[in-house]
Amino acid sequence: MRPINHLAEAIEKIKLVEGRYDVIRIVEPATKKALLIKEDGNISNGKICYHLWDGDTGCQNCLSHKAADENDLIFMSKKVKGKVYKITAVPFSIDDRSLVVELIKDVTNNVNITCGMPDTDSAMLNSEEHRLRLDVKDEFTNLFNRKYVEETLPAELLKALLNQESLSLAIVSLDHLHQVIAEYGYFAGDRLAMEFADELKKYFAASRHWVARLSGERFMICLNICDKDIAGIITNKVTTDLSAKEVIATGKRIPLTCSSEVYAVCDGQSCIPLDELLEIIGWV
Repeated sequence: MRPINHLAEAIEKIKLVEGRYDVIRIVEPATKKALLIKEDGNISNGKICYHLWDGDTGCQNCLSHKAADENDLIFMSKKVKGKVYKITAVPFSIDDRSLVVELIKDVTNNVNITCGMPDTDSAMLNSEEHRLRLDVKDEFTNLFNRKYVEETLPAELLKALLNQESLSLAIVSLDHLHQVIAEYGYFAGDRLAMEFADELKKYFAASRHWVARLSGERFMICLNICDKDIAGIITNKVTTDLSAKEVIATGKRIPLTCSSEVYAVCDGQSCIPLDELLEIIGWV
């Protein structure tokens, strides 16, 4: 697999998420230098990274250092002069240089995010800590919700693309949920969905993969560092096992039958465009 050797190539790959953030920049934690990437394709070269926040000294907790050290996505909310920004740091490297893409979005007017936020920087969260936050969980199934998918999936794609990794998605549908509700009532349907979600969580609790609920009966599994063949094997194992199980609700034995589709999202060299991916998961 051919590695990224030039900054220009990395900038070209970052176009995958262009237009979704207010600021995109590449930071070199060792030198604190930053390239500010503009949507017209131009870049502002060689600025000190913390100058973006009108600071004269380095940040006490350096987001990019943490992302590079842990080789993981890092999430942070930052309040500066009355404005609130959400930042996602995506690590990668070029010729042994540790670099980080920072994806920055102004969320000042998002009450759900800013309500109760302290006047200082919030704690940085790695991907696992971010997953444990209550505001990115579906209250009914305790799986990740739409907000988590919207925040995290673009960064997962970019990380896979910059690090020449494969990434796949599986869309798993709980069969006959509407029929169960029609025949046995909403309680039975709710019980079926909850049991199904609990079973999915058992398979992926100790892995880099994660599961989200897209709608009442549709679920998404993000399979990191998995090509379509491996993702297909994993998904087939899960759906086969689950389809052999039953749930007892309102005195009836209801099978957990399900079906799935697997998509190769990133192949190490390119990724499906985000708009097309959102169409696949049913959000456009």
